[in-house]
Amino acid sequence: GGANKMDVIDVSSNPKECKTFKTTGYNGGGGNFGAAWSYSGKVYFSANSGDGVYQVDIANLDWDDTSDKVELTFVTKSEATNSNDGLNCMEVESPIPTGTSTQTST
Repeated sequence: GGANKMDVIDVSSNPKECKTFKTTGYNGGGGNFGAAWSYSGKVYFSANSGDGVYQVDIANLDWDDTSDKVELTFVTKSEATNSNDGLNCMEVESPIPTGTSTQTST
């Protein structure tokens, strides 16, 4: 994808289809996102730089309009890492409160 871009793969299509969307909402230190996971249809990514965990608004993703920007919303702090994987908990409620940022100042 590159800076401020996100690659999305439609695994339900045959053959599989990949599209690149522009993103907005992440102004961190750059680099890539590592771990990705979902809870109850909400998708999250962790910034490898330690700039936080972000939720991707997939509900408003318009597959046919790649010029539309996908919103990334900061939800909590994270640690810097480059050795991580994601997980998928399809029937588990998210441990991250809905509609609020859990960012704290120290």
